[in-house]
Amino acid sequence: MKFNVEKVHEEEALILAKKQEINELQKALSDSHLAIYDEKNTVNSLRLDYEDLLKEERSDMKRIREL
Repeated sequence: MKFNVEKVHEEEALILAKKQEINELQKALSDSHLAIYDEKNTVNSLRLDYEDLLKEERSDMKRIREL
């Protein structure tokens, strides 16, 4: 069975291109995971701030009623 050298080189180039594409996709996926992690932290921080503000508002309303 003879192999066409040109065909082998084409296939090797295609494999290399696919490997590069996979590496780029893996990097993009990793970056998106980091972005999601950062967003979750931001959401949690905002939620805690919101809860603190609600507590403060309730306390303020109680003081107003007592006046």
